[in-house]
Amino acid sequence: MNCCVNQEKYKKMIQKTRQDGIALDREEYIEGICAFAVPLNIDRPDSQVAIWAVGLKRQVTDDGIRRYSQFLKETAKKIEIRFSSG
Repeated sequence: MNCCVNQEKYKKMIQKTRQDGIALDREEYIEGICAFAVPLNIDRPDSQVAIWAVGLKRQVTDDGIRRYSQFLKETAKKIEIRFSSG
């Protein structure tokens, strides 16, 4: 597994996640598993919400990471719009 224990490197990873708008887990938590998470901004301060997807590393190519990331971001935007109009 690839676990980050360096505090400065961890802070940079958090900054990149905020900048990219998506969190990626490439076997950091479970060997052989990739996961993607996107926050949902639904204007509810009492809730922290995200959507996520999981796949086997052998099935998630670099191009797949790009496509899944884009799909999750687009889906998050659609959900946010639904919450803001209701």
